[in-house]
Amino acid sequence: MTTTAARVDRALAGNPLPSKARALLARVLDELERLRTRVEILEAAQGPPDQADAALLSALAAHVAGTTFTAAAVLRHARLVSPSLRQALLAADLTNSFELGHWLRRMAGGPLDRGVVVTRVRRTRAGLAWTLQMR
Repeated sequence: MTTTAARVDRALAGNPLPSKARALLARVLDELERLRTRVEILEAAQGPPDQADAALLSALAAHVAGTTFTAAAVLRHARLVSPSLRQALLAADLTNSFELGHWLRRMAGGPLDRGVVVTRVRRTRAGLAWTLQMR
């Protein structure tokens, strides 16, 4: 296995880059590799969405798809209006807006079960605003 410094030297062969710059580039590449490894470990610890997550996505889609919402608004709606949404939240072990917000951040990004996409829209005084779209 070659060191990062050796790879940098090989990649920059014939380039008049000063040795201090080469050393700095090697350190940056080493740090990047450490960060990639750490991200992989952190992502693996969260695990993939499970059945409770899928059920909550379906319940959220039924109640808030296409709208902008906060975690607190979802919890309020579940408590006052929708027993099925409340049950889905409890099954996913989400009992407050902080936990739901963390879950939404975990779900945000790519398409999830049945083409659902969770997107962070903006920060408001009431918290982060989200939208849930069906693709």
